Amino acid sequence: MSYVCFNRIAVTGPRPKVLGFRSDARRRLRSSQWTDPTSVALSLERLFRKNRLPDPSSDGIPCDAWHYYTSVRPVAEWHGYARIVYGLEAKNYEVYELLTPLSRAYGDLCFVGSQISLDSGEIMAAYIARGRCSQWSLPEKRCDAQWERAAADHGVAKLEDAYEDDDVRYDAEEAMLAEAMAHWDERVLRTLRRRSSL
Repeated sequence: MSYVCFNRIAVTGPRPKVLGFRSDARRRLRSSQWTDPTSVALSLERLFRKNRLPDPSSDGIPCDAWHYYTSVRPVAEWHGYARIVYGLEAKNYEVYELLTPLSRAYGDLCFVGSQISLDSGEIMAAYIARGRCSQWSLPEKRCDAQWERAAADHGVAKLEDAYEDDDVRYDAEEAMLAEAMAHWDERVLRTLRRRSSL
């Protein structure tokens, strides 16, 4: 059965290490259908190849060309560390399963991925560092609260109507992804500070 997930991925750590990851992750593609080069912000193909990592499953890794959509925000300061946030839409992949082996190759960084299943609407967030992964799901109460807030912000009175409104949906989903990602902030900060003190 086919499924699609939209992901937000935060990569946090010392600034030089985050900048190094950003450089490793970026790949320029040239498509036979496009005359201009296309840039992939988060190339899982390139990251796995550069670090000589085996495919995490028999399905391999997502192909950069035509397989998924990526975006990236500028590197930002985060509690004395640097953080870069990627957006990634992938079909038939659980992205945390790809980030887990990658995190071994980037041991100074912490990865947090939050994802929404575009089929079920379920929101899950994963904390990943040095090959270990912990998961957490955003409670349904919190999802409902974000839908209600987004509906109110757009002046939509009935929640049933809110589900059909693209602007409300976008705001609700972005807020749920952000809240799920923030669930791991304390653990990320604790881990990075502990590493810095060694």
